[in-house]
Amino acid sequence: MVAVPSSYFGGTCGLCGNFNEDSEDEMTLSDGTQASSVEDWAESWRDPSCQDDCEDQETLQDTAGCGEFRWKGSLNILGEKEGDSHRDLPTGAWELLPSPPIICICLEILPGFCRNTQISSNLHFVQKFSPCKAFTKTTPNSTDLNLPGNSPRAKGFAKKPAPNSSGLREPFANRCHRRPLHLLQVNGAFVELPFTQKGQFELYHSGVHGFVRTVFGLRVSFDWYSYARVILPDDYAGAVCGLCGNANRNADDDFVTREGKRAVDEIQLANSWKVGDVPGCSAGCVGDCPVCNQKQKQLYRGDGYCGVIARAGGPFRACHNAVDPTPFLEDCAFDACHYKGHRDTLCKAIAAYVTECQSRGINVEQWRTPSFCGPSCPPHSHYELCGSSCPATCRVRAVPEGCASVLCTEGCFCDEGFVLSGDECVPAGECGCEHRDRYYKKGEDFYASCRERCRCKANGAVECEEVFCSAHEECRVEDGVLGCYPAGYGRLVVSGDPHYVTFDGRAFDLQGSCTYVLARLCKPERRLTNFSVLLEHDVGGRGKVALMKKVVIFIHGYTVSMERGRKWEVTVDRERYTLPLVTEDKKLRIGQEGNNVVLQSAAGLRLLYNVATYLLVTIPDSYRGRVCGLGGNYNGDPGDDFQLPGGSLAQSTEEFITSWKMPVKDGACTDGCDGKVCPVCDATDAAPYGASDSCGLIRDPAGPFGPCHPRVSPVEYFNHCLHDVCAANGARDVLCHSLQAYVAACQAAGAEIGGWRTTTFCPLSCPPHSHYELCTRTCDFTCASLSVPAPCSWTCFEGCQCDDGYLFDGEACVSLEQCGCMYQGRYFKAGETIISSNCSKKCNCHLSQGLVCEEIRCPPDEVCATRDGVQQCVKREGRCRVSPGASLTTFDGAGGRLLASGTYKVTALCNEQSPNWFKVVVDVSECRDDSIPAAVAVFIFFREAFITVNNNMEVWVNGLFTRLPTAVSKAVSLSAVAGNITVSHTSGMDVLFSPSGEVTVTVGAALVNQLCAPCGNFNGDPSDDLKLPDGRTVRNIAEVVDAWKARDFAG
Repeated sequence: MVAVPSSYFGGTCGLCGNFNEDSEDEMTLSDGTQASSVEDWAESWRDPSCQDDCEDQETLQDTAGCGEFRWKGSLNILGEKEGDSHRDLPTGAWELLPSPPIICICLEILPGFCRNTQISSNLHFVQKFSPCKAFTKTTPNSTDLNLPGNSPRAKGFAKKPAPNSSGLREPFANRCHRRPLHLLQVNGAFVELPFTQKGQFELYHSGVHGFVRTVFGLRVSFDWYSYARVILPDDYAGAVCGLCGNANRNADDDFVTREGKRAVDEIQLANSWKVGDVPGCSAGCVGDCPVCNQKQKQLYRGDGYCGVIARAGGPFRACHNAVDPTPFLEDCAFDACHYKGHRDTLCKAIAAYVTECQSRGINVEQWRTPSFCGPSCPPHSHYELCGSSCPATCRVRAVPEGCASVLCTEGCFCDEGFVLSGDECVPAGECGCEHRDRYYKKGEDFYASCRERCRCKANGAVECEEVFCSAHEECRVEDGVLGCYPAGYGRLVVSGDPHYVTFDGRAFDLQGSCTYVLARLCKPERRLTNFSVLLEHDVGGRGKVALMKKVVIFIHGYTVSMERGRKWEVTVDRERYTLPLVTEDKKLRIGQEGNNVVLQSAAGLRLLYNVATYLLVTIPDSYRGRVCGLGGNYNGDPGDDFQLPGGSLAQSTEEFITSWKMPVKDGACTDGCDGKVCPVCDATDAAPYGASDSCGLIRDPAGPFGPCHPRVSPVEYFNHCLHDVCAANGARDVLCHSLQAYVAACQAAGAEIGGWRTTTFCPLSCPPHSHYELCTRTCDFTCASLSVPAPCSWTCFEGCQCDDGYLFDGEACVSLEQCGCMYQGRYFKAGETIISSNCSKKCNCHLSQGLVCEEIRCPPDEVCATRDGVQQCVKREGRCRVSPGASLTTFDGAGGRLLASGTYKVTALCNEQSPNWFKVVVDVSECRDDSIPAAVAVFIFFREAFITVNNNMEVWVNGLFTRLPTAVSKAVSLSAVAGNITVSHTSGMDVLFSPSGEVTVTVGAALVNQLCAPCGNFNGDPSDDLKLPDGRTVRNIAEVVDAWKARDFAG
């Protein structure tokens, strides 16, 4: 029987009819016309993969109106067929069971999707195998289908089983995108477990597995990693098709294609049932194809690996008579061999046998030890070999019926006093809320509907308020969460020499070598996240053209830097990270996608940089009219894009560009072409580069980029290419970068392009054990993707892809046994040691042991600092202050008041012969408006300059009045920020003078024990700061300061 709710009235088609209360138009063909006979009508809706006759099955009984649909007949209970053969399958995505399901071998009984509606009790399994691997074998099965292990086979690697019942879409997990959390989706939205759709299905968590149980008897379990099990109800025996066969207890007829013919080989079978392509996947092995022969697998059948499964007298001996261990041993050896003994892969393969035994009520003995598959459980939980199959959850009234069918199960279980809140163990008093039959964690904000936003508070209370999406947003489910999302995005592009195209489409060129504000929020609003993007240029290469050097993004409290030429790497808060990276708060996801580094933020800002000559910044429509910078204001009008920071319009492009220039600390920058008019190629010189074998390839409608033209206009990219290639006198690398910029723009826009690189035209060099692909998801092929979800954004990009059996370990492709470790969203290369958490933890990534961490502390005289992108304990940064009230604090912390007003030498480099010598002199006086003694002037001496700053914040350099910011030399620079004057020297010394009369001298670790004068020697010991120039120790700081009076100044 199939029952559909009234919401499907008039929206169905198929043998059940259209459900419109008119029985006269039931016999409608699939093309919408009326059938002339019952036979024609039935034939029209026949599944093409089914046989042409029903053999001995009974026929369909017509029922008026088709509100119910019944099948008469009997089917035998079928069990798992032993001795099934193993066949190799290619990677990809295949349909295991057809959609909608068949209960007669030749007839579909469910209505189709005539109006894009989802029909109740629609059963659809899709098994997507990992693009990471091409290690394959298959075991066709019957009613009880097991999918253990990490290889794409029917008893093998499960990438994403997605049972579809009543619109249920459930991406449990996958090998290349394994979710660390137990997340499930119903109709595209994530739900917390346990979850029940009344009268249809229930979802629950038990041990290491997630379970689906439907009212019509389907059962699915998955361990969130690699082991899936599907049990069909009896009525489906002999009535299904797909990779898993027909469940008729005869393995010999399982290899049937969608067309109903016997497959010649596993490749043909798999391709027949493939329902979707995965970028980067192929029908066969590519590159250095991994092979494991029987001799190589023998090692992994031993006791040190998989042998524990079948060992006589081993922990599983009580199960051997009930569940043959041989197939599980072979599957484990197959996986372990191809994955080179990868720890997680091996342990999950063994755990598959444990699950099978426990599902049959057989107890096994402890098999995990600290050194062999040692269990790791999340906070407030512990491992049990035989724990409750119905664990306590915050949803006391929602204990699923199905879990009680298993006596016990292996897994992580909450500690005493804690219960499951979704996928976390929380104190019983910290449970969340139930709202409209759904569970939400405490503190969680959620949309109950498009007009109602709620928050789960303490004691199960739910507070809701009426909300409306803004003018530039729409309510929809995105990434599994219902909410208000941008209706569209603005695009800012920088490419080539560089050439800019603002959010509103205005184009201009910039030849400067400075740092500029590319875009930032300048009209804040409560719902908008503050951000800014800076772009640094430098001048170099052919024709002294300006090139992108560094992109810096400030958002969500992070500072992220990407530099030209540095693939697979970013700097976050001055610390260097190997990609991919997901921050602990999940607000930033950064990954390598093809040739590009891609940043995604929770605020909706996305940035793509190919670490060469192309940068794309996209922001949500909610930022319309509220941004500023070189990217314009994004208000839809390109005519007012050239706004100055104050809001007025610039009189020229040069004025606009200069107004968004950032002050430089360590040297001068130029506005391009040494202040002269930049040279331009005339039409005659540029003409040859417009040919189809050069820049003309971009706009050639019959060329490889033709399909992209409707998505991304080729006009600007063609003109930019002409400009850059002509300026570089036809240099091939400049041409290739120009073409690559258009390719990135096309693929980011979702357009398909044709192959354009050849071995002689713009070939892309790839590292060993990898090859070029026009469309690949690089993020799926990383060592990190073995453990955490890959932070992929767009569909695919061109770039290098590791050969089968290898994964990206940063930019290099390594074999799986050489992969490193993941910790809190961060990837560690094998053998790498990282100090983190403000130098409180040191972690080392071991190939065999995984990540091993220990608690550490910096010595008392050191502090945690980031040097060259790495946290480390260093001699602390020293600060010496002369504060209002005439008090002084040394670098090492000694302090006291001065005796009187005067001019004092406060610090200097002891080595007066050093080229980095400096001296700082402070004039302290009571002659101020507030009569409080404080600094009224600072005098700083360098080898190359003498700088004076007075209490009016006026600056003189070598006696000449100077406006800021300025670079005095390569070593000395001056800047003004928030009213303060800062003088910086490359030796690591900064002097900050504030209008309040406070002077702060800051020195770095490089100056430890090299300083003289009252600020001390900066050696970490305050006890030796009370010394006079002659070495004598005195009682207080005042005597020291008085002894260091500047004799070359009067008063």
